[in-house]
Order: sequence, then C-alpha cells, then structure tokens
Amino acid sequence: MTPQQSSEKFSSMPSELKVHHFISKQQALQLRALKASLSKKEAVAVIDLAENYSSVIQDAPQSYHWVNTQATIHPIVVYYASENTEGPSVMSFAVISDCLEHDTAAVSAFHHEIMECLKNEMPELKEIHYFSDGASSQYKTKNI
Repeated sequence: MTPQQSSEKFSSMPSELKVHHFISKQQALQLRALKASLSKKEAVAVIDLAENYSSVIQDAPQSYHWVNTQATIHPIVVYYASENTEGPSVMSFAVISDCLEHDTAAVSAFHHEIMECLKNEMPELKEIHYFSDGASSQYKTKNI
C-alpha cells in the first residue's frame, strides 16, 4: 500500500476508529519505552480480566450441562529488569477463580496474590506501571 493509499484509507475511517487507532499506537509506544528503561525498582504489568469460562467435560452426561461451573481467568504479564538477560525479563500469571464478579474487589484480591510472588522475586520493587484494556470499573481501586 502506498502512502497515498494509506492516507486515503485512514481519512475514510469513522472518527471513533481514528481515536482508537491513535490511542493504541501511543500505548504501544509508551509500553515499549517503559520496558526499555526499567530500573530494578520498577515493573510493567499488562493486565486483562477475561470473560467467565465454563468447564467442559468430554463425554459428560447430558445433565451436566445444567450444573457446570464457571471460572474467571485473569492473565497478567509482568516485565522487569534483570541482570541475567538483555532487555526485560518476563513473568506470566493466570489467576483462575470461581469468583465471577469483575469488580475492583475481585481484581484487588487477584493482585494481592501476585504481589506476594513479585515481592519474593523482586525485593527492591517499588513501582508498577499498569497497562490494561481500559476497563476502569475493574481497575480503579480508590474505593477499596
């Protein structure tokens, strides 16, 4: 695609899509810059509260359909500075819970568990920069 074609395609996009595109590009640049300049006292956490998932049992009796349980999956990827690697090191977590609420209390409980692990792995850690999908109702913890 030529620059002219790209420009024409971009100008024909709805304004909401342009704003979303701009924000996503800026967030990607900011994330890249933060990961490149991490000190031993900092980490970057990319977080997302996934939807509720139903468990499926192969060859389960038909009645299982009415009683199957759900779980919330909360994936977190943490980037941090390490002497052992060039560039940031990575730790991945997936909190699986039977709590189906997607509110600040649930997120706070999930993060409490992960913070214990991070404190053990990175005793000098003082600041975490969070990146999320923007679900402010879940990640703003001012009321907790």
